[in-house]
Amino acid sequence: MRKIVNFRAPLFIAIGFIFGIFSYYEFLFGDIWFGLITLVVLSAIGVLLFVIKSKPRFGMVAVIIAVIIGFFLSHLNYYLLAKDEVTDCNTIITGRVCDIYRNGSGSSAYYLEDCVDSDGVKYGGRIETYIFDGNYNTGDILTVRGTIHSVYPIKTSPETYYLRQNIRYKMDTEIVITRAEGELKLDEIVRKYIYDVSSEFAPRNGDVFYALLTGDRSAIDRGMLEDFKFAGIIHLLAVSGLHIGFIVAVIGFVLKKFKLHPLVECVILLVPLIFYAYICNFTPSVIRAIVMVCCTYVAKAAFGKYDLLTSLSFAVIVLLLISPFNLFDLGFQLSVLSVYGIATVYSSVDRLIKKSKIPKIIQKPINMLAVSLSCSLATFFTLQLNYGYAPIFGILLNVIAIPLVSVVFVIGWIGMLPWIFHYVLFVVDWILEAVVVSAKWIANLSFSTVAVPAIAVSVLVIVVWLFVLGGFINLRKRGKIIANSVLACLLVLCIGLSFVKTNPHNQLYVAYGYNDTMCVVTSDDGQSVIVGNFSDAYAYGLAAKYVSKYKTDSCILYITDYGECNTDIVEKALKNLPVKTVYKLDFSYNASIDGVFADYGIKAIQQMQNTSTGYGITVTSVYDGGLRAAIMRTGNLEVSCVYGDDYAVANYLSFGTTSDVYVLPNANKAYADNNLVTLSYYQSRLPLNYGANKYGTFTITQKGDTISIKFR
Repeated sequence: MRKIVNFRAPLFIAIGFIFGIFSYYEFLFGDIWFGLITLVVLSAIGVLLFVIKSKPRFGMVAVIIAVIIGFFLSHLNYYLLAKDEVTDCNTIITGRVCDIYRNGSGSSAYYLEDCVDSDGVKYGGRIETYIFDGNYNTGDILTVRGTIHSVYPIKTSPETYYLRQNIRYKMDTEIVITRAEGELKLDEIVRKYIYDVSSEFAPRNGDVFYALLTGDRSAIDRGMLEDFKFAGIIHLLAVSGLHIGFIVAVIGFVLKKFKLHPLVECVILLVPLIFYAYICNFTPSVIRAIVMVCCTYVAKAAFGKYDLLTSLSFAVIVLLLISPFNLFDLGFQLSVLSVYGIATVYSSVDRLIKKSKIPKIIQKPINMLAVSLSCSLATFFTLQLNYGYAPIFGILLNVIAIPLVSVVFVIGWIGMLPWIFHYVLFVVDWILEAVVVSAKWIANLSFSTVAVPAIAVSVLVIVVWLFVLGGFINLRKRGKIIANSVLACLLVLCIGLSFVKTNPHNQLYVAYGYNDTMCVVTSDDGQSVIVGNFSDAYAYGLAAKYVSKYKTDSCILYITDYGECNTDIVEKALKNLPVKTVYKLDFSYNASIDGVFADYGIKAIQQMQNTSTGYGITVTSVYDGGLRAAIMRTGNLEVSCVYGDDYAVANYLSFGTTSDVYVLPNANKAYADNNLVTLSYYQSRLPLNYGANKYGTFTITQKGDTISIKFR
């Protein structure tokens, strides 16, 4: 019987592992169907393979086991992350300043490690805090007083940065009690040396060069990072397989002269590679690249040949075994998908190029263009889902930038040697200047990116399609045409579905930002209302994205602090949302915002104290020496968004207003004592309280007498 699929056990086990982790993530937020459907479908395929006595039947059993292991390993990791939970604890902490974002950064953010409190309790991981009463250096031992909270990386939108940097807690620091000088660790000494040398001998682009060598982009101006992102070459500043490949190529070239056994060569190579990973803080992309290097040498020793897709699969399995939630890390996704694109599309193209009669001098640039195109195809929809766009000129710019960066990487390490060798970094500086100028020029083009609405299934479809294009499906010519046509239609369908907006319901969405709480109210008749002070871009972005999912005929803005309004955010709302009316809930003044509204032909209406406006959706302003709450009603659902300090928020209960849910700045004991459901910025141990730092965003709905809060 003709094999349809070239069954690679590591690849399919890795896929099973991914489905298991994703199943747990869905289960965590109340959706059990994804995991159940996954197991049922895989089990049915397994039974079918056993019935027809197909060779891959035992492989399918391994895939099912991988799904189960992925699910329960995710649960174990989630438990370990949450088991030392700390909520609203005022304490004194002594810890050491580590060098995350400390090289060349003017930021007031500090990260403390090896922390212990005044009672002798040790804290695992690092603590993120902001200190404004002085400048402190890496290695300093600080004793600080403040309120500490747990960090919850896995929520509505996983914040995997905290996982990568092992940040377990945040602290609102009140005062630094003592400071003592400490010593730098070896990796910090190396990073500081690289930063200092780069800054002195590559004055124009030392920050870019430092990021290129270490993966630490904290010293780079935010605008320049955006230029690299829009130009499609931001990956050059994240240490990955490209950088590991340089090291392997240089050291491997020397080792080959000694004609060592592949495994001996591998062991020797691992020493500098692991040390480099240590310098780069063992980021997932570095570990993936090192695992793939090991697979290369093991394959050569065992079989005399190497399979990129199998090696990638092993690397994925290892990384997800170390930390299952690496799956949600964008860097991990882009790194894996890029290599996947090379293993599928580029491998096929490379074979065609080698068979062709194209002169070798032309084959090299064509090959590089094919690599860049393969990576872009594989990551296109992932970029769309995360950024809302994908760079189009990155395909061409990478053909130039990668060789230049390769030269910079090699010369740059020579420039790290002492004395006269430092001066070669002036060459590095000029080469990087060409890359930076090119990135800036392309990023400023109005057509430098393309935005294609997409849903998550698009990523799965493109992965399957690349597998088919790579020749891993054994089909005849007609079968290939059918398979490619079906997958193309599925991809078009996914893009089409992303344009489809659903009808809104009577529900309320709450998004906490850094300086604002945005509440979006929708109704069955197509209305939408946004309540907030419009000063926080993050909170507004979540609110606008939520409104855009639904077929809304009109959108009304209720501004809670007119004086604090941000003109850019308000203008975005007027430009992108169907805003018909604007209400001011307080009595502050803002001339620039008045000007923005005048440009759009809208007049902000002053809502009087303790009055209601709207139909279908109503908003009531409640005053107690100032705006105390905005009460939002849609259908039978009523939610109070309460403002002020702890005393003022607690005093609001004396007004006698009874809402289904209360949105507060901080958890409040008065509400817990009255068994009232509250949403706050930080999670607390008070009953019926949900913290945005643990759960993310909230969608509140009501069916009959049942109030449902979903954390998605």
